[in-house]
Amino acid sequence: MFHVCCFSCIGWFLYTLGQGARIGGLRDAWFVVDKNVATGDVFVAPSTDHPALYRDLLRTNRVHWIAEEPPAELVRDKMMTCNFRFLHQMALVPCTLTLNQDGTVWVTLAKPVRALTPGQFAVFYKGEECLGSGKIVRLGPSLYTLQQGKNREKTDDVRVEPAT
Repeated sequence: MFHVCCFSCIGWFLYTLGQGARIGGLRDAWFVVDKNVATGDVFVAPSTDHPALYRDLLRTNRVHWIAEEPPAELVRDKMMTCNFRFLHQMALVPCTLTLNQDGTVWVTLAKPVRALTPGQFAVFYKGEECLGSGKIVRLGPSLYTLQQGKNREKTDDVRVEPAT
């Protein structure tokens, strides 16, 4: 069974998504899966591969395009396939960009990625060419959240027949 816990912390801003968080009284490290900046709450999960760490959807701010502003294919079709990374050494991940009217993009990843973090930059590639980048400003739901929703749907489907 998966668990996600929350604790309040004065230094909440020091925690990075995906980072190990030592919690007093617990033997094993937990890992930061989310933060609430309004309350200072830090949400943690008990393993480095917990589904709460994985997401396949994000939104960037206005993208800085290198060669053309934005690529003709993206303007024409409002969608474009390319590759994505947000860490320098990270393997490229296939994705689909959806262009918004304000120049921001929704990025749908072909497979979930661990520890996507607002404030980091999403960088887009076609082959070896770097197309541009945008700051990650919003994340889609985690795999854990999606699993919770599916579990609720299953319980909503259960019907109790009246006794006769």
